Amino acid sequence: MSMPRVPSIVVVFLAACYSPSQPIGGEGGEGAASEGTAASEGTATIDPTEAPTSDDSGGSTAATADATTEPTGPATSTDDGGESSTGPEPGCGDGVVDADEACDDGDDIDGNGCNVDCVESGTVRWELPSAFASGARHVVVTDLGDLLVSGQISGNESWFGRISADGEPADDEAVVVDRVFNGVADLGDGTVATSGRLPGFVSHAITRFSAEGEVLWTQNPHAAQAATGTAIVRDPATGQLLATGTPSNFDGDAFWTGRYTSDGTLLWQALHPIGHSRARPLSISVDGAGEIAVVGHCDVAATLNQLGSLGVVKLTSTGIELWSATFETGALNSAFRGDSAEDGSVLVAGNYQLDGQAGGWLRRYAPNGQVDWTIPHAQLHDISFVAVAAAGDDAVVVGSMTDNGVPFQGIVRRYSAQGELLWEQVVDAVIVNSLDVFDDGDIAVVGNTTEDGVWLGRLAP
Repeated sequence: MSMPRVPSIVVVFLAACYSPSQPIGGEGGEGAASEGTAASEGTATIDPTEAPTSDDSGGSTAATADATTEPTGPATSTDDGGESSTGPEPGCGDGVVDADEACDDGDDIDGNGCNVDCVESGTVRWELPSAFASGARHVVVTDLGDLLVSGQISGNESWFGRISADGEPADDEAVVVDRVFNGVADLGDGTVATSGRLPGFVSHAITRFSAEGEVLWTQNPHAAQAATGTAIVRDPATGQLLATGTPSNFDGDAFWTGRYTSDGTLLWQALHPIGHSRARPLSISVDGAGEIAVVGHCDVAATLNQLGSLGVVKLTSTGIELWSATFETGALNSAFRGDSAEDGSVLVAGNYQLDGQAGGWLRRYAPNGQVDWTIPHAQLHDISFVAVAAAGDDAVVVGSMTDNGVPFQGIVRRYSAQGELLWEQVVDAVIVNSLDVFDDGDIAVVGNTTEDGVWLGRLAP
């Protein structure tokens, strides 16, 4: 079935390198390469409502060089003929920054500020003023290594399209369908699965579309209720679909989760009460052992969007609850999303608002549900997080810099497994909404420009 197409909108914005001493849009000239900013600060603490205390030692120690030691050049040897030869030729990985290198720390680790290819972490490899419509909400790295991008046009229509790993549009135009996407997954054969709702807030709908936008099947797990699907993911081990949502838009107190085959057969479904009303699961992910993590939030108070609570539920591959966790802060907590690390840890990112103060919030749960660390909003003032993804043992989060709570430019940050800030990249005039990680560690980021266009970029680890 032929579907209507969205007209192309082309808006060009260049990512800006953030540095505390240089404002965005500073010197560098047109065409200057965007580079990430390596960070040396970012300490994790367990209390999400207070800033961490300083070290009791009152200071730190640093290694100093012997003042009598002089640098030496490459080793030189002389053969019998009197000719001399030097050591290895200079190159990436020797610890010396050459003219064609942005950095060189001499190690073989990506993501720590300087990568193994001597490119600074967070460098924008390419950026695309997408030909797709505005309202970009999701990006997924597919099994083939390209990008599935989707968004919402109106209250009743959404779109999806594909971009190659090199930043070339695989589709001339986006495919428009009469559904509202709150989550999207690639099935590996060109088809797309979505979780959201039918037009007009009628019903929760899990739908599989052909590459051209034809409906292949739709399931309505809560057809008799005003329910909403909020997220969906493809289990890479089985090819099956894991979906989550709310059994009611109004007063539900549980996260709903279900597993479907690729042809739409429901294998199991379960409700997981989290103790508060208006439960909203916002993300679902699966780890290396096949265990499932569902992350969202709910309202503690009776009034919508008042005192908030974080909710995390960890499940077996068959939907049996392993552990759950909630955290009440006495403030509005919203947009909590999570991801599962390969080892079973759960990463959670979100926002905190109280008495005019706002900030991001990041936490890591161990596989057994214990809190590894929390980075509280006091350390992340004027940053709003909207999504997080596991990158090896690290966490990559995206969101926006805010001015009095109003977002005005995108931000990408990488934290170590211990909660240390490794680097950040600021993207000027873009409100970032979603990210995913390529197999080689690069990061795909999608958002919308402040002029209502779509921005898509690929960043170095």
